[in-house]
Amino acid sequence: MLRILVLLFALAGPPAHATTVLAVDVQDQALESDALIEAVVGTSHTFAGDRMVYTDTELSVVGVIGGEAPTKLTIRQAGGTLDGRTTFLPGDARLEPGQRIAAFVRKIDGQWYFTALAQSVWHVEGEGPKAAVHRDVDGSHFMERNGDGAIVPAIQSPLEYATLNELLEASKGLTFGGAL
Repeated sequence: MLRILVLLFALAGPPAHATTVLAVDVQDQALESDALIEAVVGTSHTFAGDRMVYTDTELSVVGVIGGEAPTKLTIRQAGGTLDGRTTFLPGDARLEPGQRIAAFVRKIDGQWYFTALAQSVWHVEGEGPKAAVHRDVDGSHFMERNGDGAIVPAIQSPLEYATLNELLEASKGLTFGGAL
């Protein structure tokens, strides 16, 4: 029965308006990241690049949970609203000025990015270690590696944390590599 369900999921393909991503846990995100930060979202600037629209968003880092990051950084994301047209990458994090977030970030060629799109961003609501955290991964179609190493549709969604403290505890002792 499980084989039939996996086959049906594989044949169905990703839902409309979704980005197919490999589900990654905090250990794997850390290995591909320069840092796990707690930050406040600032202002954004949208501009036309060579082939697409990008949005740069300022982050004020209030704490580096692991790895290394400056106290201010600019996150680049594909999409945004420019000249009355809006484009977006389904499965990427949505940011609002004043939001508090915890996020895995990496620097590539001098530019900061979220390590694994929306999977890397937890929205923080409340204060202190008992603050609630959640990820908005709508628009993500998760895949995983099976026992043979093949990439298949994920059977379950990635592990979630309910509080900032749970995320902090899961992040203790992680090795940050910034490797791709």
